[in-house]
Amino acid sequence: MTPSSKKHQSGRPVIMANLLVRILIYGYGCFISYFALKTQGAALWPIIAYTAWIAVWIAVAQWRSAVSLHPMRTEFRNTLFDGFNVGVALNLISFDLYPTVVIFLGYTHICFAFGGPFFFLKSAGFLGAGLIIGGLIAGVDFVFTRSVPLYLLSIPLLALYITIIGFLSYARYQVLRRKEALLKRQRDLLEEANKKLESASVCDYLTGLNNRRYLQQMIGNEIALTHRKYESFLEGRRETPPQEADIAFFILDMDHFKTVNDTHGHEAGDAVLVQIAEILRTVCRESDMLVRWGGEEFLVVGRQIRRQQATVMAERIRSAVESHGFVLKAGKTIRCTASIGLAIYPFQPESPDRMNWEQVVSVADQALYLAKESGRNAWVAVLPGPRAEEKFLSRLTEHELAELVAEDILRIETSIRDSSRISMPRK
Repeated sequence: MTPSSKKHQSGRPVIMANLLVRILIYGYGCFISYFALKTQGAALWPIIAYTAWIAVWIAVAQWRSAVSLHPMRTEFRNTLFDGFNVGVALNLISFDLYPTVVIFLGYTHICFAFGGPFFFLKSAGFLGAGLIIGGLIAGVDFVFTRSVPLYLLSIPLLALYITIIGFLSYARYQVLRRKEALLKRQRDLLEEANKKLESASVCDYLTGLNNRRYLQQMIGNEIALTHRKYESFLEGRRETPPQEADIAFFILDMDHFKTVNDTHGHEAGDAVLVQIAEILRTVCRESDMLVRWGGEEFLVVGRQIRRQQATVMAERIRSAVESHGFVLKAGKTIRCTASIGLAIYPFQPESPDRMNWEQVVSVADQALYLAKESGRNAWVAVLPGPRAEEKFLSRLTEHELAELVAEDILRIETSIRDSSRISMPRK
């Protein structure tokens, strides 16, 4: 539907209401004017000519609104011109008191109902023009016909005006209600589009998982929550660190993923990544954040986790990947494994501020390196040892893992049964 057709549809109730109003009001008005002139004994040809003109005007007004690109604006102009016709009619009946009062009050009330006080003031100019033209045509005279039938005939016209005003108000209400419904629908569509846009900005298009931007937006709240839970421990109000207050960072990397792409094609590689995302959704808790970290790497953020349970979760993820049959195109199934690096925030429970979360993720990345270099299909956790101190932990950025483990500053936990197989990088 085009914008112009929508405008026609939205204004149609008021246009049709005004057509009915003109037929009823003008019809009864011409009848009572004819009766007033006949009672006065005046010539009837002016009112007959006026009635013919009104029939033409009703048709013209309806046509103008029907073809207008802005039908409601046209209806306002038509209603203003109705004031001109009212002014002419009042002159034709020599301002006979009963019909004059009813016709004048009825028209002014319709103007107020249709457009408010400002619209009424504009209509007064057209009413005045009608009075002048009517005076030039029929002359200016004032007659008070003391006729009970004329008085009684004026009462239904007044009742008709009141009914019409209510009908016009209802028609305008319907238009406003439709506009409000349309605006609400547009707002809903806009909100939906904004949500989709926001979701697209923080989601990976392939897997549907969150991306790094989402992690940057959300991790601050998680860190703040962890710090609040550690307050009582750090202030000495409890002897042991809080339970279910830590954040575990698992970095998962697919083993030999390049071989999958080279052997089966990039479409198969995408299928594997999508299924990895599904595995993570199944294995991890609903509260955990799942992030496409880049390429074939994924980051799982275990929120409010028990420190002792992190390695159990790492094994659960590794095992789920190993046991999964990855379905490719045409139903072909392959097996894949993954390596996982794990580090926990706060890295030292006694000093939560010693390493920020990004440094802890860097430690998890080093743990992943150990898992990859030690045979893959394994998880490795780098954790603080009994002699961990701030000045030694700064050496983590220099990859002195072997020395730090030897000095009991760090300790290693892993799914690799023979820990001697772990290949330690040296400076």
